[in-house]
Amino acid sequence: MADILSTLEKLSASDICAGLQTRGENVLLWIGDELQGIGAQRDFRFAQMDQAAQWLQDAACQLYPASRYAQDRGVEDHTACPRR
Repeated sequence: MADILSTLEKLSASDICAGLQTRGENVLLWIGDELQGIGAQRDFRFAQMDQAAQWLQDAACQLYPASRYAQDRGVEDHTACPRR
């Protein structure tokens, strides 16, 4: 089960920007970088935070396959992080 806070910490340590914003009953989650801005974003319900963390992990590997984050997760085909 993915933890949103530890995922955000690991992304930050790899210089990948990500964040969340509450919006009513939803949480807007985004990932991007300083050069290109937001690369992906998605709304989740509060009860879906485990799914949100997994989405964030997958998005990081898809958007930044050469990043330390993706390489630490064994990305080989540059399409998604292996599930942990």
